[in-house]
Amino acid sequence: MNNIAFLFSGTGSQSVGMGKEMYAQYPEFRRIYECASDMFGFDVPKMSFEGTMEEISGTAISHRLIYAMSMGVYEVVKTRLPQPAAFAGHSLGEMAALTACGVFSLEQGFTALKWRSQYMEETGRSLNGAMYAILGCDAAAVEAACAKTGGFVLAVNYNSPAQTVISGDASAAAAAAELLQAQGAKAIQLGVKVPFHTEKLKDAADRMRESLLTLDYNHTPSARFFCNVTGSESTDFSNLPDYLAKQMVSPVRFVDELNAMQAAGISTYLELGPSKVLTGLVKKTIKGCTAANIDSPKALEKAFELL
Repeated sequence: MNNIAFLFSGTGSQSVGMGKEMYAQYPEFRRIYECASDMFGFDVPKMSFEGTMEEISGTAISHRLIYAMSMGVYEVVKTRLPQPAAFAGHSLGEMAALTACGVFSLEQGFTALKWRSQYMEETGRSLNGAMYAILGCDAAAVEAACAKTGGFVLAVNYNSPAQTVISGDASAAAAAAELLQAQGAKAIQLGVKVPFHTEKLKDAADRMRESLLTLDYNHTPSARFFCNVTGSESTDFSNLPDYLAKQMVSPVRFVDELNAMQAAGISTYLELGPSKVLTGLVKKTIKGCTAANIDSPKALEKAFELL
């Protein structure tokens, strides 16, 4: 078995013009976008290539565009690169990972992603939240600052040893970020107003679970699957609706997940999707590994060279 993992981009990875070069060059990429347009009910290529950053940044639209591009890239690479030993995704990216490894069919994946993005956006409209990326201090210090703040704010994305994202009510998140800055950390407010990966999304998660119960999905992935909630390999897919509902309101333990993959023998990490965010996190977490993103024909050529 090879030592490659395919990783799938998460929330916030969208960019204006994303996927345009891949769409122009690869027929299989275009077929995924045609399917996405049919399933989502809007012109995915037009929105991806011509939409403004404001237009493509809402929860429902951004999640659907990121998922479509991730699946388009996977459709291109699956016949051109060795099949991976493992699949994983960050937050939203787990939906693409589950589709790519065959747990969801392509149609089921589009359907499940449409539900997830719709429910999260609808629940989020009534929330006044904020998220901040905290850089330059360890997770324990971030957790302590959140606890000291007193309001509703939590560490939710354990992205690298030196980067943790906090999420919560806007005022509490701002206070925690200010406290951490006073301690020497750097705080960057993310462009969202929804406290993702907290119990505030419980209504959306409950709706997602009920919808997923209607899908007759596959219980056997084509390769090993590493998950966000436990930060370890997942081998039991018998209760996927419960897991994906829990994932929406639980922290993303990406550092643990990467360490588990490394322990399992993975040494090459290829990010499929519209950004290099996960590629950077991998390099910061696992020293000496090979990591690259594939978001364009040129990037695919570089991946060939790496392998």
